[in-house]
Amino acid sequence: MFKLKIGTKISLGFMVMLVLITFLGGTSFYFINSIQEKTKLIEQSALQQQLALEAEKEFKEAVSLMRAYIGYGNEDYIISAQKKMVDFNKKVADLNQVVSEKDKPDVLNLIETIGVFHGRLFDELSPMARSFHRSVAEGNVENAQEMRNKTLNIANEIMILQGQIEDRLGQIAKKNNDMFNASLKSSLAQQDQVIFMSIMVDAIAIFLGIMISIFLGRSIRRPILQMVAEAEKFAEGDFRADINIKSKDELGQLASKLNHMRLSFRKVLEKLNQCSSQLSEAASHLSIQSSQTSIGATSISSTTNEIAAMMDNLSKSTQQMQGQAMLAAERAEKGHGGIQLVTDQMNEILAATEQVSYSTHALSSATSRVGQFVDVINNIAEQTNLLALNAAIEAARAGEAGKGFAVVAEEVRKLAEQAAQSTTEIKQLIVEIESQAQQSLAAMANGNEKVGRGNIIVKEAGQSFNEIINEVQGLNGQVQQIATAAIQVSAGVQNVAATTQEQTAAMEEVNSAAGALTSVAEELEKLVVTFKL
Repeated sequence: MFKLKIGTKISLGFMVMLVLITFLGGTSFYFINSIQEKTKLIEQSALQQQLALEAEKEFKEAVSLMRAYIGYGNEDYIISAQKKMVDFNKKVADLNQVVSEKDKPDVLNLIETIGVFHGRLFDELSPMARSFHRSVAEGNVENAQEMRNKTLNIANEIMILQGQIEDRLGQIAKKNNDMFNASLKSSLAQQDQVIFMSIMVDAIAIFLGIMISIFLGRSIRRPILQMVAEAEKFAEGDFRADINIKSKDELGQLASKLNHMRLSFRKVLEKLNQCSSQLSEAASHLSIQSSQTSIGATSISSTTNEIAAMMDNLSKSTQQMQGQAMLAAERAEKGHGGIQLVTDQMNEILAATEQVSYSTHALSSATSRVGQFVDVINNIAEQTNLLALNAAIEAARAGEAGKGFAVVAEEVRKLAEQAAQSTTEIKQLIVEIESQAQQSLAAMANGNEKVGRGNIIVKEAGQSFNEIINEVQGLNGQVQQIATAAIQVSAGVQNVAATTQEQTAAMEEVNSAAGALTSVAEELEKLVVTFKL
């Protein structure tokens, strides 16, 4: 990790958070899709059960009307029975459309049995009952007795078919009821699993996010604080200690540049110290020679030549110091550019985080729309419950004849209540998903805040670089002053060499130059003493 750049570290942290968010979204999508499939299966089972129960109701009413016709001979009963059978056949056809492929053979066998039942009921039993009532009306007792016996025989055979039809309808209703209960139980269990998985993944994401934030904060903040502390020492003139940062990122490179600048400053200061010593020695030497005016022009010329050579060395040294100072300034400018690049990368990360926050807002809006659909389903369930209650009231008014209808109405009411309960649980799940989305938004906001803080720290580092650049520029000005003083001293020495014939005046000028050199040497020594090497 120490060899990675700051941008790479931040990108890796963001990628880890993005992977966790993607995993959470994928897991939630998988479980929600599974719950939707369970819900479809529940709806299909409820529809099949409802159609089977309604068909059984229509069938029993048709049989009851047919019995009333056999007993009373009123043609209205047989007309009503035929209408009920038409409704019954329609319900069975609808049931055949919604059952699964493996259940279709049972429904087709039921339809075949219904066809046989219908033929015998209306083609055999109905004419026989009509003949019986006609014979009774005509007073033909013998024929009526015969028709009665035949009618009872056919009715007994039809009752067997009736029992088969009712048994098969009951089996279909029971099978779908068992399927409904099993699917509902599985859906509820899966909802608990979704809640548990969401809590676990959220906890892991929050923990890893905190750890990544702490790690990145420390990996960036510690080196910056360390460099700020060392830069403060540099500003105070202490160039003894290295900046010990082992990372290979931009901060490590910055520390390396600062160490290089420290070494450059030390070399410049050491050279200044040497030059000040040389200047001090030269001033002493000039003072001694000026007191020995009897040595002659040859000695003076030799001395001035030596001084000229030393001034040339001093000028070269000051030029080298100026070059080193300019190099340090250029490198500090490059370091400032690196800080600006880090700032731009942090701004790009902040923009990417805002895009993820926008996507999370879109997810919250989608779950809100799903909640609206659930409200519509809940309203339908409430209306169904109300209709079932009204049907039960009407069945109670019908008395004994409406008991079967009352049972069906009660079953419909129970189904409506179960549907309402399921929509309530689905709505609770949607609320939890929206809550998790809000938590993700909060985590994103927290991440944005930390990136902003990091950006502020990097800007502070940029300001520190500006201060270093200003210090280097100040040092460059001092070096230029030293170079100017060296040039002036060299010119004075040349004047001494040119006026060797005027020994008295030359000695005075030499004494003056020696005093100036002594002052410069003292100033240089005072300046160098302020630095710690």
